[in-house]
Amino acid sequence: MRRRSDQDPTGPKIAGYTKFTEEGLNDNYLPVWLQNAGYSTFILDPEQYVYMNSIWQTGTGMPENFPGEHTLDINNERAFAYLDDAAEKDVPFFLTIAPVAPHAQVIVDLDNPQIENRNIRAPVPQAKWSTSFLDEKVPWTPKFHPDVVILQCLDIVGGSWIRDLPQLDADTVAYNDAFYVARLQLLAGFDEMVREVISRLNASGLLESMLQPGKSCPIEEDYIVPNRLPMSIRDPNIVNTVTTHTDLAPTFFEMFSIDLRPLIWCDNGHELYDMKNSPAGPPAPWSTQASVIQNIPQLVARLVALTMVLKSCKADACRKPWNVLHPQGNVQNLEDAMACTYYAFYASQPKVSFSECQPGYILGSEGPQGAIPYSG
Repeated sequence: MRRRSDQDPTGPKIAGYTKFTEEGLNDNYLPVWLQNAGYSTFILDPEQYVYMNSIWQTGTGMPENFPGEHTLDINNERAFAYLDDAAEKDVPFFLTIAPVAPHAQVIVDLDNPQIENRNIRAPVPQAKWSTSFLDEKVPWTPKFHPDVVILQCLDIVGGSWIRDLPQLDADTVAYNDAFYVARLQLLAGFDEMVREVISRLNASGLLESMLQPGKSCPIEEDYIVPNRLPMSIRDPNIVNTVTTHTDLAPTFFEMFSIDLRPLIWCDNGHELYDMKNSPAGPPAPWSTQASVIQNIPQLVARLVALTMVLKSCKADACRKPWNVLHPQGNVQNLEDAMACTYYAFYASQPKVSFSECQPGYILGSEGPQGAIPYSG
């Protein structure tokens, strides 16, 4: 859940704090469930994406701003205080530490808070890391800064508005490199915070009883470099094992035995990713994958049906989407679903589509909402 500062008060309620409370979720989500189970809950989350003048609120007290102090320093000081306090009490606790790093700095004009008026700048690292990583550059994967003319000839340049982007000029590449360095510097401070949390838990004898859970384009590098951070789960019930998930979708696809990932844009364009055989290559339209998979139309039909289930699923439907499509339980993976018995069934499924592109989740623009279960 994002805070009030993420919302344009003059626009539609598409997400964030206002949308969350209007949907009635503020009284029925994880912290409330934990409190009802006897846990003390704490959250450390800055009010804004501003590094040197952040706003903090304790309980129901008045918000305070801290000009000239780095938000990560304040975040750490309060997190460690909460941690030490919780460790002294014989009560289970759930502490969420959500520093703003390495998000871009966002300067909001309170008189004109609309998204288009916001000033997006490079993040500001702590002073002690300002001379680190200065020689680092954005990793140049095959999809970064490609030769647009060649890719257009091959028809694998991407979908929707990405197809029309020009090749980056030298100034833009340099700006991206500077942004990347700033984020690495911020993450050094983040790593330092994680080490201190682990050290304090270990010193208090609580480490072995901890469960520790750890953007604009649907392109792998837009999450890896550097928006995407791993979610690490350390569970005392899992001996000598630490599991990291760089995001949830690949985890789901591994669980469902799927190597190919479909993408459907809000302008109803489609792309197909082969994440196993060419994870670093550019996305391809449906037709160019025919050499990899013999029966591409049948594969697409099943991936789109699976996407239909996952796009608005809840609870068990998200964990076991094949059971939604096949409640009989005889289809548990993509290989099962490719049986010729189901050709007509998948051809008749409603397709994921959008009536228009929106800045957020607007149900009326989201097209069909549910898949049809197999009844044969």
